[in-house]
Amino acid sequence: MLIFGSTKEGMEPLGYVGVTTCRNCGNSAHHIVYQRVKSASLYLIPVAAWGRGSYVICKICDAGIEISMAQKDFLVRECEHIPEPQRYMDIWNNLIAGWQEAVNGFAALGQKNYNFADAQRAAREYVAGRFSPEEVEFVESWTFIPTQLQLAGALNQVDIKKPTLLMVLN
Repeated sequence: MLIFGSTKEGMEPLGYVGVTTCRNCGNSAHHIVYQRVKSASLYLIPVAAWGRGSYVICKICDAGIEISMAQKDFLVRECEHIPEPQRYMDIWNNLIAGWQEAVNGFAALGQKNYNFADAQRAAREYVAGRFSPEEVEFVESWTFIPTQLQLAGALNQVDIKKPTLLMVLN
């Protein structure tokens, strides 16, 4: 009697979670939640699955951060209504342009340091009317502001009230 069996390992994408600074390559990059599954089949019928693990993977360097089941569930639930990656990047880039415009304005006034709240307000004004307020608020609070604070070395100095992608991954 001939028995046909096989094993396989696969990564199943569960959802796009936005842009954040990659721990591995340091770039601000798209990140996706994946679930790894190892399985065995007999006569092409799946009979067992094991080795499940969840990861957030950077789309630039493909480095993955293993996350708990609770973190995976939170990310998938939180990002259910996230804008598509291209729209997300349009919002992100416009926030950067508004933020940069504010920082340049501070520099033109001779200020070496700037107030994050003023820069945030300027970025919001820059994107007003281009995107829905809900989309802007999600992108801004979920990844944009925490990433700007992290890059400035000020993330630990600010009390962030709601979870962010950086908080979930740290």
